[in-house]
Amino acid sequence: MTALSINIVVPVYNKANYLEQTLGSINNQSIPSDCTLLVTAVNDGSTDNSLSVLEGIKSRFNNLKILDLERNSGRSQARNAGARASQTQWLIFLDADCSWEDPKTLEKYVHQFKQGKRLYLGVTSSKEDDYWGRYYAKVYNKRITLTDIVQHATTANFGCHSSVFESTQGFPTEYKHYGFEDRDFLINATLQCQQSEILYDPRLIASNNDRTSLEEITKKMQESARYSATIFKRRYPEVYKKTAYAKLDLNEHNRVIISCYRILRPLLTLIQKGTIGLFKLEWLPFSCRAFLTKLASGLAYLDGSYLAWHSKVKKD
Repeated sequence: MTALSINIVVPVYNKANYLEQTLGSINNQSIPSDCTLLVTAVNDGSTDNSLSVLEGIKSRFNNLKILDLERNSGRSQARNAGARASQTQWLIFLDADCSWEDPKTLEKYVHQFKQGKRLYLGVTSSKEDDYWGRYYAKVYNKRITLTDIVQHATTANFGCHSSVFESTQGFPTEYKHYGFEDRDFLINATLQCQQSEILYDPRLIASNNDRTSLEEITKKMQESARYSATIFKRRYPEVYKKTAYAKLDLNEHNRVIISCYRILRPLLTLIQKGTIGLFKLEWLPFSCRAFLTKLASGLAYLDGSYLAWHSKVKKD
């Protein structure tokens, strides 16, 4: 029997603190005897010590390949570079701040690949009891009840046949900033498969180990609305309108709404800053901090859409 060849792609950008846990979880997997495994870590121009951490790990990791991109090119470019670094039959993507706690996760992937699944989608969650652990678990509990793969699946923990990846031409490189490149890829990937070849599996779990800050989240949300959403809704306008993001996008509303936002923007900016300040009060109940997370994120996305509108007006 021909061995099943798999390349696990780990895109890395300033994730030095998580790499031991992430790559260690891969190294702890039970590898089926009929599989050959390669792990490709792509350092996407990190400005921390991610590269030196990877090089240190490599000495203890027989099948780890490191690609070092000279400058930060974005998640799409990093994933594509890692996927094309080998000629394996199957590709698995795992984010650098995620880990597989179950040592039989790789066996689950292999089993579904052998069953004819050409696109196998997992989820991320957390068992940690701090705020972010509980928040990620809440997101997971919501996602497992939803059925729209494009809207709710994640590319932080999934696998596909190499032919599916190449048919989509990989992750779209037009996206240089945070957000929407995963949805774009999944739209194209699902079109390359029969329905019976796609499986969304809430039991295929990667632990999200990222301990972020609300400031970082709001930065990403503003960036997503300002840059990435503009690309996505140009490519898939009807899909975008169905997302929750569209409701917060000023460009999806009339000029009266935009004019009102311009007047209220200084006040809303103060509210967002105040929200972030309140969030830092760790004695607040979880439900209150979760509400503040949503409020600050929503205001950031709203403002990002305004900046996108403003840039467009200046060009015109």
